[in-house]
Amino acid sequence: MRMLYGRLLHIMVCVVSTQSHIVHSLKFDQARFVYSASLQAPSCNFLLKFVNKLIGVSKQSYLRAKRELFVDDVNKRLDRKEIKLLIVLEQSELFKRCNNVHYNDDGSEVNFSDNDKVLLPVSFFECCKSGNYNVPFQLLIHKVHVPEPYYSSKPPELLLSSDLSKSSRNLVTNSSESLMETKRRGPPNIDSFPNTAQEFIPPSDVSNECVSCSAIEFRTDENYVYVPKWIMNNLKLKPFDVVLVELIKLDDCTNVELKCLEREFYETNDIKKVLEERLKYYSTLTLNSVIPITIGDVTFNFKVVRLDTTNQRNVPFASIQDIDLNVKLL
Repeated sequence: MRMLYGRLLHIMVCVVSTQSHIVHSLKFDQARFVYSASLQAPSCNFLLKFVNKLIGVSKQSYLRAKRELFVDDVNKRLDRKEIKLLIVLEQSELFKRCNNVHYNDDGSEVNFSDNDKVLLPVSFFECCKSGNYNVPFQLLIHKVHVPEPYYSSKPPELLLSSDLSKSSRNLVTNSSESLMETKRRGPPNIDSFPNTAQEFIPPSDVSNECVSCSAIEFRTDENYVYVPKWIMNNLKLKPFDVVLVELIKLDDCTNVELKCLEREFYETNDIKKVLEERLKYYSTLTLNSVIPITIGDVTFNFKVVRLDTTNQRNVPFASIQDIDLNVKLL
C-alpha cells in the first residue's frame, strides 16, 4: 500500500510539473502502473542546479565523516596521551554570546579574537589532568599535511602524484616507500597509521607551521578544535583541515620585540602602555607570527620579531602569562 501511495505521489508531481511546462512528456502504463517522464531542458535548469547542490552537500558531509573516522582512529593509536589529531574550525561570534564580555582599562570592549585561547573537546581535558601541567594549559598547534587517500573516496588509480608528493609530513609509516608502491597498495588501513608524534611532525621541523596557544574551555564536539581567526591565517588553514595539538610547558618570556604592520599605530598616544595592556589577553607568543590587537574600532597587526627567555635567546615560543615583560616596539 505504501508503494502504491508513493507511485501516486510521483505521478501527481509529474502531472503538476507538466502543467508548469517543466516536464516535456509523461507516459504511464495503467496495467503495470509504470510511469516515465522526460524533462524539458530549458525549463528545468533550476531543478538540475538544486539536485547538483544537494549532491555536493551530501558528498561534503560524507567526506567530513570519513575524516572524523580517520582522526578518531589515529588518536586511538597515538602512544602519547598529551597529543591528539583534531579537525580545526574558526571561532565565530556564536562563542562570544556564550562568554562574558571583557573590557580594557579605558572602558573599551576587548575584541573577541584578540587572544590565543582555543576550545577543545572534553577528552583533551582528561589528558591535561593526567599530566603535570598547570592552568592555563599551554599548547602547540601543528599544521599537518594529510595525504588524500587517508579519507578520500576516490580510488587510488585516480589520485594524482601531486596529492602525495606535496605532503611534507607524510603519514605513511615508512617514509622511504616509493609513490608507485603506495598507490599500488591502495589507501592504508588502521595498521599503517602512525603511533608516535615524530611520524606526524619531524623533530627538526617543530617550529615550522606551528603556533603556540592556550586552552580556555573544553566543550567542543569530539575530535574538533576551535581557534581564533589569526591562528587560521598564520597557519594558512581552512575549515576542516587536520592539525596536531600538543600539550607543552613553555619558559617565561623576559623580552619581546614587536613590529606593527600598520603605520597609523605609531600615532597613538602612549603606544607602549596600550600595547602592554592588550598583551595581557595572550598567554603565549610565537616567533614570526602575526597577532591582532584592537584599539577602539581599529585592529592593528603585530609581527613577533624576537622572543627571549631567562635561559635562551630568540626562542620559537614563550609564555607571557602573569609575568613582568619587557616590550620593545620596533
